[in-house]
Amino acid sequence: MRLSSSVVTELNSEEFMSSIIRGRLWIPFLIASFLTLTFFGCAAKDSGRLAQVEPSTPANIELKPISVIGGVLGSSPLNSPSDFIRDHSGGIYILDGGNNRLVKLGPEGKFLREVGGFGGGVNQFRRPSALA
Repeated sequence: MRLSSSVVTELNSEEFMSSIIRGRLWIPFLIASFLTLTFFGCAAKDSGRLAQVEPSTPANIELKPISVIGGVLGSSPLNSPSDFIRDHSGGIYILDGGNNRLVKLGPEGKFLREVGGFGGGVNQFRRPSALA
């Protein structure tokens, strides 16, 4: 069994910094299987943990995930997620650039809703890349 290669990962900031110093990153995905990912976006949390977004390409740093969100979310699996944020109540918003959508998850990572689609109209995106 293998999860989607496009994931959002939370990590401990101390582990993150020591990983950068060591220079190379392999993220354990399942027991005895590994997946290489590119460090793409990062956000700090009040708890002192960092979180990152990674598309499915080779990586240069090493991170130990605390939690992983992946697989099918709403209508499809994540496809090159480019950014994410957490709101004050712990809700997670993932900008899924490859699917031109914004996905909302509850604090526990449960799918709640999605908006978007490809285009230039209301609630549509063209390869979105960042949230503010």
